[in-house]
Amino acid sequence: MDTNDEGLNDRDELLNELRIIFRYEELLIKNGWYSESDFRKAVESIIKDYLLLLLK
Repeated sequence: MDTNDEGLNDRDELLNELRIIFRYEELLIKNGWYSESDFRKAVESIIKDYLLLLLK
């Protein structure tokens, strides 16, 4: 697989993860998967990973 395709797939996966986490934010917090601060940290982590991929 081409390196550009791998990078694109990695970015797509991270964006999909971000969409899912925002879509189910209330449920994730309500059911104890995340506290509000942990949720914020998870979002920040996904965004940081995405930015690192963009810088490659």
